[in-house]
Amino acid sequence: MITKKDFDQMKALLSSTKKILCIGAKNAYKDYIYPYCINQKLLPFPYAIYDFEPRKHSSNINGIPILEIKELCKEDPYTSLIVIAEEDYPFYKVLGSLYNELIAYYFPILPCTALEAYFYALNHYDEINEVSNLLYDSQSKQLYIKYWLSRIYGIVYNPLLYSKKPYFGNDIITNLYDNDVIVSGGTYNGKHIDRALKMNSKITAYLFEPNKKYYQYLSETYKPHDNIKVFNYALYDKETQLPFDLSDELGAQIVNEHSKYDYWIQTVRLDTMDIGKVSLIELDIEGSEIQALNGMRNTILKYQPKLAICVYHKISDYIEIPKLVLKYNSHYKLYFRQHSCYYEESVLYAIH
Repeated sequence: MITKKDFDQMKALLSSTKKILCIGAKNAYKDYIYPYCINQKLLPFPYAIYDFEPRKHSSNINGIPILEIKELCKEDPYTSLIVIAEEDYPFYKVLGSLYNELIAYYFPILPCTALEAYFYALNHYDEINEVSNLLYDSQSKQLYIKYWLSRIYGIVYNPLLYSKKPYFGNDIITNLYDNDVIVSGGTYNGKHIDRALKMNSKITAYLFEPNKKYYQYLSETYKPHDNIKVFNYALYDKETQLPFDLSDELGAQIVNEHSKYDYWIQTVRLDTMDIGKVSLIELDIEGSEIQALNGMRNTILKYQPKLAICVYHKISDYIEIPKLVLKYNSHYKLYFRQHSCYYEESVLYAIH
């Protein structure tokens, strides 16, 4: 379980820091300044924002100067904290560049995602422990807590948490059978459906892909397969049209800022679709998982399908999705697995 002592080192680091030095002008406001300095008022404004190509940006953000990365060498590493406003691979790319510039050796360095996890977990550690206790096997319980500790301390890459094969063909959902009906939300390029067909070519699969590019690709790819149906819908809790951000191919998602986006997607409730008995539902839909689950409540109650739900898009989903699944069916056994060495690809499994 997580205790208050697990936050002590991060608390000491933040309290002893005299200067926050932010790297990455592109995301500095969105990922650090607004959430932690303006909105929640948890941390001081950065002393400066450093960038490898500062000329691409204005001279300041919120009055905070944007400086050349080489200017970091003038700062004291023992009283400063570097916060990198990037995630995953870009974070390591920036970190590697800092080492090449001989800047990073003595500075404490964190991704903004560590700050997000730290403050969220600090306020919700009782609920984190509650969800850990709801998980069925000891591996899931231990992995869930280890995952949170990794996130809190900014361990973006941790191969010790990794498990192979998301959704099926793993130690939780071991096989697919002839009469299995799979619902896939956010199928992307079909790599997992290809794997499912290799496991058992006689399954039936309903693929929901709102990204128009990949909907067309999936439609052409699976045209020879009568047992694969493809829909250009987003699974949701109501049937409407919503703006959809296609700017990030992997992270294409429903958004709320209507005026900024020209592309709109039709949403659908799975409960309204006549697809018969569903045996497995897997969702990787960029933060709309709770809405999709609310739109398939009756399907879950009626057929009790296996569930494989991504919980990594919103930090609150690590708590809210397990509770919601058990609210729908208290007899489900919950499992947690991490299918990437990065902090993403966390999946909650529910098996009846």
